[in-house]
Amino acid sequence: MSNEPVVAWMFQHEETGHMSYVSNDGMNTPALFLSMNPRYTLVCVLYGNPVDDTALLRQALGALERGRPQIIGVLVKQDQDAAITALRERLKEST
Repeated sequence: MSNEPVVAWMFQHEETGHMSYVSNDGMNTPALFLSMNPRYTLVCVLYGNPVDDTALLRQALGALERGRPQIIGVLVKQDQDAAITALRERLKEST
């Protein structure tokens, strides 16, 4: 088993060989697909690769910090401060 997130499941029709993919969208499951399509067989699970978004997070943090003097309004500043705090915490987790 893999630690990566399940993105979808691949199925194959027993006669035609047609491949179908069912996305892991929270509603679909392999059991549900097979109950509606009994002539298909589960071939494999498709996994996604975890993304290292550290560089993107650093870029967003820098942009928020540089934009501070231009921000006007208490609510906007509070939202910006919350975003900066969240990005800093996330960057500590990813390093």
